[in-house]
Amino acid sequence: PVTVTNGTGTSAPLTFTYQAAPVVAPTLTSLTPAEGPAGGGTPVTIAGTGFTGDSTVTVGTTTGIVPVSVSTDGTSLVFTTPA
Repeated sequence: PVTVTNGTGTSAPLTFTYQAAPVVAPTLTSLTPAEGPAGGGTPVTIAGTGFTGDSTVTVGTTTGIVPVSVSTDGTSLVFTTPA
């Protein structure tokens, strides 16, 4: 409940409800570079939206690649390609 108090008393309460932020899947807009050697080890920057500290990357059948960095605004991340 929300109330306001001043020198003469406290108001009757009203209800305030917090709404959770919508959960949106990440979107990808570009990869830089878009190719690299099969041996892996290439740093790749992904541009897009919705990247968070718990984001992981999948390349082919390799899942769970943890990014080297994720921008604070969630619009880019860098990962290293697997072998």
